[in-house]
Amino acid sequence: MAASFRNFLITFLLASLLFGGLAYAYYDDLEGMLPDTNSEGTSEPIVSDTSDFSVSTDSDSTNSGGIFLPSGPDEDLGAINGLVVKKGRDGKVLSAKFLRINSATKKVVTCDLSLSAVLYNRVGSLVPLGDYLRIYSIEQAAQAVCSLTGFPADFYLVITPNSVESLASGLGSVSLPLRQAIRYVNPIYNGRVFSDGELLPLDYYIEIPSGTNLFSEGTLSQIFGDYAKAYASAGGTDSVQGPSPDDVLQEVYTYLLGLLSGDRKAELRADHEKLASALSGSETNIDTTFLAEHGELLFHYGDEGYVEVVVPYTTRDKTLHSIKQETA
Repeated sequence: MAASFRNFLITFLLASLLFGGLAYAYYDDLEGMLPDTNSEGTSEPIVSDTSDFSVSTDSDSTNSGGIFLPSGPDEDLGAINGLVVKKGRDGKVLSAKFLRINSATKKVVTCDLSLSAVLYNRVGSLVPLGDYLRIYSIEQAAQAVCSLTGFPADFYLVITPNSVESLASGLGSVSLPLRQAIRYVNPIYNGRVFSDGELLPLDYYIEIPSGTNLFSEGTLSQIFGDYAKAYASAGGTDSVQGPSPDDVLQEVYTYLLGLLSGDRKAELRADHEKLASALSGSETNIDTTFLAEHGELLFHYGDEGYVEVVVPYTTRDKTLHSIKQETA
């Protein structure tokens, strides 16, 4: 009996030392992968609470909303993280981009997140990021992205077809030419059969010439309305000619987001109310209050002297490692 107890005690101590050491060494990675159970017994993704998030431990720094807000020169602006999501006409997520702007390193680290990467939901089930962003609130997703990148998103922006009009009008004069002409059957003739030799009416086809400004009155509504229906039902026939409506939408998104960090940045930097108004049709926490506190750092995206570093999303562990390397 004494020998058995001694063997058990030795085995227990060795196991405690071994697995305790492993748990200590890999705690950070394990924490990002496992769900956390709250007081109600439901599970949440392991993420950092932005109310506790700070990018500096300098005793002279100040915090607002958990984000480092110094009063010093450019190199003391700290860092800020964001999540930009694009959604299609059917509500599905087209893309999700994480970015971190760091004034200390003068780097903008970006990562196009894999929509198939999985996160834990409230009940501890694994959900692909694409579905997570569609089902759950963007506030939850902004926190949950920490498990994929190592940082929660301090700001978020969700662009949808419904937000295009307000974004375009808020930015002022916008122009994006249609690259490929569009032609489709006038909906008033849907289902009508013409006999052999019968001439088609002059208005049988509706055409939008290439080069047409997509933001001209009614053009986008036409493309995403009647043309999109005709494109979906054409089934590869000659009754419809032109680009995919989803491809047009992606071009519009790219153009508008490019204006925010490119040609219109100086103007928007000086007029926070104009930017907040332009983004008001989108799902975002970038309002006048946010811009008053964090706008100066946010607008360093694309500034001269800042280097953009693109981190490809491969696996969770490799991506976390790569982002940590670039943000160290």
